[in-house]
Amino acid sequence: MRVLFISLRKPVHFFSFTSAAPDAHRKSARFVSLFITSLLLVSACRTSSLTPAPLVVEGTITVRGNEPFSAVILQTSDRNHYILKMSTAMRKRLITPAYRRVTGRLYLEQWNGRDFAHLEVYQIETVSPDTTEAAS
Repeated sequence: MRVLFISLRKPVHFFSFTSAAPDAHRKSARFVSLFITSLLLVSACRTSSLTPAPLVVEGTITVRGNEPFSAVILQTSDRNHYILKMSTAMRKRLITPAYRRVTGRLYLEQWNGRDFAHLEVYQIETVSPDTTEAAS
């Protein structure tokens, strides 16, 4: 059985069992910088998982596609398209085509085999297209 003895006459450096050498400060600086960098990377990854602010878009809501592949789609004046995901109660109250302001969470998902922007609907408001163009 071997026993490890540490000499206390020479300064012991940072988790090593050798005496402090001139290069020891560089090694400890590398260790500290590596540790700080890894903490920053972990914290950056952690903050990217936070929920973004809700998106508010205005446009014409229509139903497109054939059953069972139909979808409620909002088209903006800039010709951006969003598939609206909403509750069945919200869907039953909706009369299409209609110009509406929609607030929701934006995410990317497949639709008919392609990536498509989806909007999880939080709120739908009735607006007039004439008032929004005059305000711009």
